[in-house]
Amino acid sequence: QRVNAHLLKPIQQEELLDTIYRVMNQSQGEIQPPVARPAERTPPAVPPAPGAALRRVGVAEDNELNAQLLEQLLVRRGHQVRVASNGREALTLAEEGAVDLLLLDVHMPELDGFQVARAIRERERTRGGHLPVIALTARSRPEDRQRCLAAGMDEFLAKPVKAADLWGVIDRVGAAAPSPPGPEHGLLDPPILL
Repeated sequence: QRVNAHLLKPIQQEELLDTIYRVMNQSQGEIQPPVARPAERTPPAVPPAPGAALRRVGVAEDNELNAQLLEQLLVRRGHQVRVASNGREALTLAEEGAVDLLLLDVHMPELDGFQVARAIRERERTRGGHLPVIALTARSRPEDRQRCLAAGMDEFLAKPVKAADLWGVIDRVGAAAPSPPGPEHGLLDPPILL
């Protein structure tokens, strides 16, 4: 007995129906890989909203598949992405100033998302600045959202993350945060120097 396909929980109805249709339409001799190809799950490139800032986004996610999906979504939108697979790596990204925005899974090894967020906010109290942090969690109860916000996170997204929700949260959090400085906003202005 071979496996024709598999799905990750929580299962989305559309994904389940698509997989059933695909498996039922396979000819007997045709062998398809059991894992859906990323191109089938990943939506087409979505241009950033007019006036939206392109950002350096940190994705702190210990599930490799989730991390890859988020990275693909963000890159297709024009953002630069750095991935951290545990809480210590996420904290390092934040402390180095390597990202302008952090998508932070709350359940990670070494340091969980709550510990990372608290450490970032404690550091900001002494050094200034503010890194927007968006919590990612499979728990979507109101008290889970409140716990994330109380830990210092700016926003909350329930998994599985939908692209439209991701863009909306990034735009909201990004609008409240200063845009990353581009070359034209540096200390020296090349046109004036010339």
